[in-house]
Amino acid sequence: MTTIFPLGLESPGQRLRSTPQDRSPERLMAIIAEHHHRGVARYQSRDVTGDGVAETFCNLFAQDVAEAMSAPLPRHMLANATVAWLDAEAIRDASEWCAVDAHAAQMAANEGELALVGWVNPGGPGHLAVVVPSLGDAGTWIAQAGRQNFTRAPLLSGFGTLPVRFWIHP
Repeated sequence: MTTIFPLGLESPGQRLRSTPQDRSPERLMAIIAEHHHRGVARYQSRDVTGDGVAETFCNLFAQDVAEAMSAPLPRHMLANATVAWLDAEAIRDASEWCAVDAHAAQMAANEGELALVGWVNPGGPGHLAVVVPSLGDAGTWIAQAGRQNFTRAPLLSGFGTLPVRFWIHP
């Protein structure tokens, strides 16, 4: 008897992955849900530097989702550095990352492609989030780790009115 595991899992202990050949909105949301579920402690804001201020881990969440989506995103970079890297990558002729507007990022996520949104904070930590399918709702929708961790909420819930930028990796 053959056991079939959903959405490309080879065995129950294996993490869900995606490649450009098998993208879908369902797979994208399953990857996000899996990382939020397995990464509850990993993404929880906490003081890791001992200065009494809780750090957040949006960069780790974005890096983990990008890895599961087979999209190159450097590890061990904070949000501001990751946004700078994405901006530099997006202008290279051979890059797989492309800078886009909010509408294009949302359309890509609706198709199951990886789309990121980021903001550089010149005076401190920036922020990154993953654009998720809109499910027919208006606006731009994101999943994030940060002061609040969630798998789907409007862009305003994570960034307010900050000047954000978007990138896609098909």
